[in-house]
Amino acid sequence: MVGVAKDPIAAFAGDLYDPNAEYQQTTTTYEQISDVLTCYAPYSRATSTRTVYVAVTVGKFDDGTGKADRVAFARDGFNQNRPTDATPVAGVGEEAYLETKPASGGGLATSLNFRIQNVSVLVKLADLNAGDSPSTESKAQLEDSTRSVAQALANNPDGYMSR
Repeated sequence: MVGVAKDPIAAFAGDLYDPNAEYQQTTTTYEQISDVLTCYAPYSRATSTRTVYVAVTVGKFDDGTGKADRVAFARDGFNQNRPTDATPVAGVGEEAYLETKPASGGGLATSLNFRIQNVSVLVKLADLNAGDSPSTESKAQLEDSTRSVAQALANNPDGYMSR
């Protein structure tokens, strides 16, 4: 699923990158509402760990009338779930927002959520060795990496979605 974002993922993982890393994937179906495909991979060596998590949610809302607007349903859900402190991001999908927070267990994690039609995508990158108080520079680098991965996915949805 993340093949279209291989280059920015490799740049983020740096010397930890392994092109043969196996992503753990799961698919969950919520009847009449959505299908969710997730994948996750850690890139680790000794004391360094960087993780990549991607979740793709395809809204398939069906109210039984055959007239349900899946795009409107996805747009409403996307906006209702947007945290009030999230930063809007222009140029990634139809709408997008970014959040950076401490990662559970230490380090730093950045999430970028974007939507295209009835598809919402979450890209979350974490540097688990960023320390308890990461520098402004390391935060900016993590946010840039997250934008790059999200942009690659937004620019090529056919590379990971079947229609």
